[in-house]
Amino acid sequence: MAILTPTPDETTRYVLSDTGRPTKDFYNWLRTLRDAVAGAGGTSLLKANNLSDVASATTSRTNLGLDNYQNYPAKPAFSAVHSAAQTVGAAWIQLAFNTELYDVGGFFASNAWTPPAGKVHLAGGWVSDGTTYFSYNVNGTAIYKNGSLRKQTTSLSFSTTNGFGQISIDDVASGTDVFTFWTISSLSSGTATIRSAADQTYFMGHWIGP
Repeated sequence: MAILTPTPDETTRYVLSDTGRPTKDFYNWLRTLRDAVAGAGGTSLLKANNLSDVASATTSRTNLGLDNYQNYPAKPAFSAVHSAAQTVGAAWIQLAFNTELYDVGGFFASNAWTPPAGKVHLAGGWVSDGTTYFSYNVNGTAIYKNGSLRKQTTSLSFSTTNGFGQISIDDVASGTDVFTFWTISSLSSGTATIRSAADQTYFMGHWIGP
């Protein structure tokens, strides 16, 4: 397949004429592109749409003269649930998430997410059961960044037998920052148990962009 290498002028000129019709140069370029995709090399060219095949996408983008566009792999994202009961006390504790529903990019491991550099969104929730909660117990939910409290929320439970919490935040990741999920409950003594139901205790996040 012949490599398509339009000049900078061809990729930046207006595509419509004064009458509202496509210009002749743009029409001819589109026709050449159509013929190239339909030809023997079309399969390789169309890999530009396969975001997991970065090498082919980069080559195809160059062939099309589209180097001014940034191509990214599929955006990193994860969703994990708490599938085994975990005992917690009246102090901040990191929750374990034993089952991954998905992990795009493979950046979630050991109950922590280390996404590529850029803007990120994280969210999670939990429910616990116990017998030593105060009548009006205060619960904390937090996202830690590199082992330090980053952002937190507070919830009030009107129950002496359970606690709960949720959080949703945006942040900026450096590429090596590690995000984890933590909770705390106001127990008068003893411990409580984080529920293992996947619809009640969960941690998720996705990469927004650079």
